[in-house]
Amino acid sequence: GHREQVQILLAGPLTHVPQALFWMALQAAGNGGVVTLTLSSLADPSQVWRNLTATCLLMQLLLLVFNLLPVYPLDGGQVLASYLLMRGNDPNTAARTTAMVSFPCACLLLLVGVVQLARNMPGGLLTCLVGGWMAFQANKIWNLYQQGHAEFHPLFAPRSGGEEPG
Repeated sequence: GHREQVQILLAGPLTHVPQALFWMALQAAGNGGVVTLTLSSLADPSQVWRNLTATCLLMQLLLLVFNLLPVYPLDGGQVLASYLLMRGNDPNTAARTTAMVSFPCACLLLLVGVVQLARNMPGGLLTCLVGGWMAFQANKIWNLYQQGHAEFHPLFAPRSGGEEPG
């Protein structure tokens, strides 16, 4: 059912927690017990370990937060849809809400990518592609909602477990 789906979807992003703890422990061990997310001078060879572990720790935390954003098709967006269905919303209502939350967030990410590109910042093209892909996915859900056929999308299809409204 949807409850099990939520648990499965949350398990993916939560794998970043032990990985973050691992990098925290490594950083503390090599940095006098201090854990930080800030980088030291990249020209200072004595700070390579601190910079490496801080970067890896930050990456794990960002991946955790990013994947939990309530934007379909990220895990957080799928959790949102499953939660709405679990609470008794019909597939079309859940699809409308999911699309209405996802699309603005995707457009914001796309805008961030455009700003990155305009400023010659690294990752701008990738950010644009991810934001565009998310917007495209949200639009597909919105179109199914408008047609009254959200149940044809795998995210909103009935699941076993007796949690769907009758």
